[in-house]
Amino acid sequence: MVKGRMRALVARGAMALALVVVPASALLVTAHPAAAAANCDISRFSNPDGSIDTTGYLQCIAPGVNPSTIVAGASVTFTGGGCAAATNVAVSLNGTSLGSTTSDSKGNFSAPVTIPSGTPTGTQTLTASCLDPSGNPLTVTATVTVVLAASLPRTGTNVGEYVGIALALIALGSAAAFGAHRELAKRRIS
Repeated sequence: MVKGRMRALVARGAMALALVVVPASALLVTAHPAAAAANCDISRFSNPDGSIDTTGYLQCIAPGVNPSTIVAGASVTFTGGGCAAATNVAVSLNGTSLGSTTSDSKGNFSAPVTIPSGTPTGTQTLTASCLDPSGNPLTVTATVTVVLAASLPRTGTNVGEYVGIALALIALGSAAAFGAHRELAKRRIS
């Protein structure tokens, strides 16, 4: 009966609204942050009462390095999440300490670090160590690729050629102007 009435209303150009009531026990809501990582595993975000802190889970930042390809001696920013709020985050590269930072109120961190100049080329692992919201040790990793300086893409242009041409044209123009000035001076004297 309802279907027939709705069809008739829609056919005449009227707007119809159907409301379906589903019991809460029949719903299952699952949320996954983009690029979720082990440090953003939802099991790490349990409240003291056993419920899940979905806000903290959804705000967790998956680990990353920017830029991801560099030469040794350059700086990168290592970001990640899953730490307890306002906790110390120690950052290292292949076991060598690069410094530390403090996580924000959401447990995320952003650590600008310099890759040591003696770092070998290839894929290297950055590690951040902190405590998770439950007080357990947490290790967050991300990789950075170290390349030789010559293997970075060339940007810009070589202006040396253009500067040389410009100087030659200036010299040629100056010589022509000087010659024309001398010729004009000779005519005035004669």
